[in-house]
Amino acid sequence: MATDHLLRQRLANQQLVNPPQHSVPEIVSWLGAVQSQEFHDAKWSVAQRTDGLTHDAFMQAFNEGMILRTHVLRPTWHFVAPADIRWMLTLTAPRIKAFMRTNDRKLGLDEAVFSRTNTLIEQTLGKAGRYLTRMELAGVLKQAGIRLEANALAHILTRAELEGIICSGAMQGKHQTFALLDERVPEAHQLPREEALAKLATRYFASHGPATVHDFSWWSGLTLTDARLSIESIKSELASETIQGSTYWFVPASIPDRLPTRALLLPNFDEYVVGYADRTRLLEPTYAGELSGQGTILFYKTIVLTGQIVGTWKLVKEKARCRVERQPLRALTDCEETQIAETVERYLAFYELPVDEPVTG
Repeated sequence: MATDHLLRQRLANQQLVNPPQHSVPEIVSWLGAVQSQEFHDAKWSVAQRTDGLTHDAFMQAFNEGMILRTHVLRPTWHFVAPADIRWMLTLTAPRIKAFMRTNDRKLGLDEAVFSRTNTLIEQTLGKAGRYLTRMELAGVLKQAGIRLEANALAHILTRAELEGIICSGAMQGKHQTFALLDERVPEAHQLPREEALAKLATRYFASHGPATVHDFSWWSGLTLTDARLSIESIKSELASETIQGSTYWFVPASIPDRLPTRALLLPNFDEYVVGYADRTRLLEPTYAGELSGQGTILFYKTIVLTGQIVGTWKLVKEKARCRVERQPLRALTDCEETQIAETVERYLAFYELPVDEPVTG
């Protein structure tokens, strides 16, 4: 399998070419989970994979709890479908808690403290009859004598998420809120661990494949042992190709020989980049050092053409206009410039940003 064919498959599986007219929860569910610690930017990650999605429609889906934002894969925020949150937490929460344990200790947080804070948060949200912001919950904890130095509040709220007590609530103005998970997501039958492992692997390799076992382990936060067991359990449903000694797994699907040419403006931490441990194939070898030498490409907003990163971008807000400032890694053709300009227009329209010429930098 050549790199261009691998990237064509990934683009198609990630719904980044000919995006379907799916709902927000359908796209999030298809991807398994969507990294979203940058909430504003993560909305565009979903929008690029959903034809015709407006910002208002996304926010309606979020506020109504059609998707949740919580800690579920690795110690960071993700969008996840309500139907998936409980069985995913059963798989991933123990690993995330173990990862955070050292910093928990440094902050003076142990199981006794977490038991107390979990109870306070659950009781407070139950009595409030509404969603509460981070600062409102912080006030409750402080009043109860809980010390919130440094990142203690973040760790306390994350633990409550991992225990299945809270998740995201509806926006309160510009502020995100927390809600009781039991109020947003009906209790569901728990999957046996082996079945949950198989389900997560199927989601990943269908939506992110072709990918390696190391890619899946990174994305899911599972150990390599569990990642290998997951693949073994669904091997009959997967196809594989070997590239330079590494085995790439994917769910067989019909991928056209040529994909429609379409420029992508990916936010940082988009699943097309963050979904893999090895990101070398996303960069043309000639230009790889220009980004990797400055740090991980996860922190960049990237311009992607035919599956590979050809530059970076950022939104510049000025008094009477917004524009996208670009930093290409190579000279772009007139056709490529046109494709990028069309995507810039869709990006600015999605966020309903005021535009005055020129819209590109």
